[in-house]
Order: sequence, then C-alpha cells, then structure tokens
Amino acid sequence: MIETESGIKRQVVGEVNQAIRWFKENCCHAWEDDGSVYIEVENDNFEVFNVQIGTSEITYRADCYKSENKESDMEKQQQLEEIYEAVVGENGMNRFTHAEFIEHVLEMYDDHQKWQEASFDEDALCNDEGRV
Repeated sequence: MIETESGIKRQVVGEVNQAIRWFKENCCHAWEDDGSVYIEVENDNFEVFNVQIGTSEITYRADCYKSENKESDMEKQQQLEEIYEAVVGENGMNRFTHAEFIEHVLEMYDDHQKWQEASFDEDALCNDEGRV
C-alpha cells in the first residue's frame, strides 16, 4: 500500500495489474477503475454482477500471478538448458554466451544446407539406374 497526497491508501499499480491479469487468465473478466479492481461474475440464474475486490484479495491474486509466472520462467530456463545441452553438449550454457550459441546453431544450419545442396547435385547427375 502507498499513501497518496489526499491521504487515501491505494494498492501499488503493479500489484493491481498483476491481480487483473490473474483474474483474466484464470476465471473472469476483470478491470481497474480509479484504483479499485472489479470482476464480472455470473450466478446460477445467469445474472451478471460486477464485484469490487478487496485490497487483501488483490495482494493475494497478485502473489498468485507472480508465483505462477516464476514457475513458468523456471520451466523455460530448464527447456533452454536442455536445448543448449542437445546442441553443444553438457554444461553448454556455462561454456557459450547466447551470441556464441546462436552463431554455432547458424553454422550448423549452413553446413546442413551445403550438405543438402551437394546431395541434390549428386542426385541430378545420376541416371535412372542410380549411376553417373
């Protein structure tokens, strides 16, 4: 919470945005209006209500959003490590900078293209019986 010039306590803007993102990704339409967060909910009779979310719930949902994204970032890091290992071998992320890794991948691609072109040229020289 931060205090504005008028003395009204308000959620930190980032926390409000994170809570809104969490609601949108997990359950319902959400929006901010003058520092307050609202969600749209529907009851069993299909009546739609706009509900204002309390500050503690905003903090909780912002924490949920951050936690979910941290797990996602960790998964992406693990996948990146696996890619490095598959391309340049064990402990690749520690042995190559990102730029060096990309250069290595592009060199592999160029070598593959040259091999394909050479293979294609040999096929073009062969007659129907597979002989030159």
